Amino acid sequence: QSIDIVVPDETVVGVNASDGDECDLNGEITVDVSGISLDQINASADPTNIITGESTTLTANPPGFDYVWFPSTGVNDPDAQITTASPEETTTYYLTVADGECIYNDSVTVRVFDFTCGPPSIYVPNAFTPNADSQNELLYVRGNFITDLYFVIYDRWGEKVFETTELSKGWDGRYKGRPVDPAVYVYYLEAVCEDGQEFFDKGNITVIR
Repeated sequence: QSIDIVVPDETVVGVNASDGDECDLNGEITVDVSGISLDQINASADPTNIITGESTTLTANPPGFDYVWFPSTGVNDPDAQITTASPEETTTYYLTVADGECIYNDSVTVRVFDFTCGPPSIYVPNAFTPNADSQNELLYVRGNFITDLYFVIYDRWGEKVFETTELSKGWDGRYKGRPVDPAVYVYYLEAVCEDGQEFFDKGNITVIR
């Protein structure tokens, strides 16, 4: 026979068995209760995307227990709650947390790239001078590894004055065929790089006449 019980802390459970005649048997077992709940277990990395040669910080939660990070190659202290890791390639780190009663597991993946899909590989100038002097006449998103792009510019009232999905297409400082006023404009950028990394950015562009 089996039964389910709920115990809030360490409990000794006893059992008595009888055949109804003269035979009685007794036994007991200690039920240990872990001090950790499953929703507390978490393995994290900051950052999760790094360039070859950089490091990331691995953090295990909750604090105050025993930890093991695997694989340990490139990990500064595989038994620490918080440690640094320097993977040479994209790596999934598996975390084991033990409280003396139970063992729990979680994992986190650190992606390693040859370049960063973002500054300085991607750059948007913060000003340009479309004043017909043949210098700095067009504003481009600059990036060597971009495969997909969405770039949009708004004026101070939130009206869209330019947008493009082409890296080779720049803004000439015009809207509906007429030069815009010298002012500060707001841009929003979405980009995908050739290795699948994504980049999002927003900022200001000053038009100077």
